[in-house]
Amino acid sequence: MDIGGFWIFLERSARETANPRQRIQWLEYRLSRISRIHVEDFQNNLAGRRPGQWTNAEWPWWEELAYVANRVHERSTGQEDSLYDALAARGQRNPSDPDPTDRAWDFDNLAEIQRRLPRLASLFPRQRYLKA
Repeated sequence: MDIGGFWIFLERSARETANPRQRIQWLEYRLSRISRIHVEDFQNNLAGRRPGQWTNAEWPWWEELAYVANRVHERSTGQEDSLYDALAARGQRNPSDPDPTDRAWDFDNLAEIQRRLPRLASLFPRQRYLKA
């Protein structure tokens, strides 16, 4: 799955339902219907952070998205963490790597989020999940 396929899955999930839990369920169902290599590609295309880096005020369902491909891959192989082992075997790093090598940026700055991740920002509008 290339980056275009990745976005097709995310954008289609948004068209199917606005409910974050149902979107996750839809993605899990759809990913379970494609080959493991494509599930691995989906995960590799996902930009993410470690769970401990998310605050409660941040996209609460976005964190769930980071685990969708992993759950599907584990059910497919019957082995825990099989997705990360498969990515490592392909020479690809885990997008939730605790030691990222890119430049740090302010995840609390909506303008920066929209500049760096415009498609994700439109699919998962952060202000919708922020508490007033």
